[in-house]
Amino acid sequence: MNTPTPRRWFRFSLRTFFVVLTIFGVWLGVQVKWVRDRKEAIKWLTADVDPQRAIILDFFHDDDEGSRAPFPLNLFGETGVDDISLTSPESKQRVHELRRLFPETNIE
Repeated sequence: MNTPTPRRWFRFSLRTFFVVLTIFGVWLGVQVKWVRDRKEAIKWLTADVDPQRAIILDFFHDDDEGSRAPFPLNLFGETGVDDISLTSPESKQRVHELRRLFPETNIE
């Protein structure tokens, strides 16, 4: 009697599993750092608000039409920031960093 062999769905080595797990861990670490850097930037933007600094943040809420956080950040519960207005020279020096952290945002 010929008995059919059980079908094996995926066959891979332990080394392949660890390589894939390492790549996923690096990707996850980069995303978590991005979320943490965004939170620190928002904390820096909203701390010690004085008239000379004049920073305006417009956060996106689900019921509004506006920008959303990039895809991987949505998985971590991040919301988008529509607008950031900077007027002080100290804040204008950080525009490049803010554009990297908030690609969905209009920074003035």
